[in-house]
Amino acid sequence: MAYRNKKKRSKIIRLATHGPYEKNIFTLEDIGNQRGVKVCKQRISQVLKNEKIDFLSIIEKAKEQKSKDLQNLVDSLANLMYSKAQQTSWAYEKATEAWFKTQNRSNGHSLEQYIKLFEAYETAEKQGIKLSLQDFQELTDIWFTGVGKLFEKVNVQPMHGTREINHISKEEREAISRAYDLKNFSSRDIGYFLSVNYWIVNQKWQKKGVKKIIMVE
Repeated sequence: MAYRNKKKRSKIIRLATHGPYEKNIFTLEDIGNQRGVKVCKQRISQVLKNEKIDFLSIIEKAKEQKSKDLQNLVDSLANLMYSKAQQTSWAYEKATEAWFKTQNRSNGHSLEQYIKLFEAYETAEKQGIKLSLQDFQELTDIWFTGVGKLFEKVNVQPMHGTREINHISKEEREAISRAYDLKNFSSRDIGYFLSVNYWIVNQKWQKKGVKKIIMVE
């Protein structure tokens, strides 16, 4: 049996066929609660059935369209950001590229960290300094394995390969701990005196809660 209130029926049909695209209306309850309708979902379902309207199909198509529209917007913003980054510097360009390539991963890293990473790389390269992945970790708070993966994603060669892990003695650990409070001594200095890799000194100092990293040429 046809719904007698033609004006209300017309609005139900319009909301069902256009609402998902215009107002994010995705349920029969949403339509029934709209101003000028105020009917139960069973009545709305009957109206749509009488009009041979496949509401579920409309919803799926609307969702697909909205997803495409959102992706197009994201792509446009990405292209704009990347274009601006290219005009700024190599570091900004690579940081932006890395950031967009890792947005589907919950790594917790910010664009600012990526910029800091590639600025450090660019600066070191200009000064002829070779930094290890561990160095980059200490400068950016990005775990060294993550740094290596980021470099790989944006086709940047690491300055050094991964370092072998050195096992140090109890006496060396204690000496590193005591050296933390010494002023004007970098991790490189302490590493030199103890004959251990300086990044191990940095790693031990980092556990104290405050990083004491002095980069030297």
